Amino acid sequence: MTDKVLYQELLPHELIERVNDCPIAYLPLGTLEWHGFHLPYGVDMLLPLEAFKRMASRVGGVVLPPLFLGPDNEMEHDGKKYFGMDVWSFEEGHPQQLIGSAYHIPEAFYIQLLEHILQNLKHNGFAAVIGHGHGPSSEIFYKQKERFEKEYGLFITNLYESGKDFLVDHAAVNETSLMMSLVPGFANLSRMPEGASPAVWGSDPRGAASAEEGARIAAENEEAIIDLLLKLKETLPKPGLTLEFHHVKDLTKE
Repeated sequence: MTDKVLYQELLPHELIERVNDCPIAYLPLGTLEWHGFHLPYGVDMLLPLEAFKRMASRVGGVVLPPLFLGPDNEMEHDGKKYFGMDVWSFEEGHPQQLIGSAYHIPEAFYIQLLEHILQNLKHNGFAAVIGHGHGPSSEIFYKQKERFEKEYGLFITNLYESGKDFLVDHAAVNETSLMMSLVPGFANLSRMPEGASPAVWGSDPRGAASAEEGARIAAENEEAIIDLLLKLKETLPKPGLTLEFHHVKDLTKE
């Protein structure tokens, strides 16, 4: 079986081998969201993408392309809309646009998007979907768990269900350390200004975040989650996909 785990890189025979072996799909629920002056906009997709690649390599299954659209809290002030960290980063009554955040969609539309993704995955033999990333995205995905499982016949979960600490702050020690370890070369703490920094929600990463701390967090989470996934893998129905077709039209002669 191929070592490739990214859906977009797989050939048809490689995809069905991986799905027949382990019908788990990993869905990074990312955003393009301001994460302080010191981290890139894609933290919420880069971290779960890397974590899911490691899990799929050890357990099996296929990693989907990350989403970058997602829901968040929203408010209107002086005729302009603000969302997410535009609101939480500033004193009450003083929301400000954090330039570059480009992910916000209404919750109802996000749920519709998830529904169509799940329909497609079920149609192609998957039996479980692990979604994780942006906090509001992960929470809404999980809140729909019971309905999604009933309607699509899929096992649904996120990484918070393991009870571990993966992406539990916002651009603070946890996310910054994980970026330093899992996706090195992108965190730049020297870009943080003195004093408060917009969108850094949690323990100050200056002097506390490190690649070593990120590796510790990642390792603890990975072992706990992989144990859960290996047990899940044994219970999932194998789809028995094949590449046998009939009445194939020769489109090269059209």
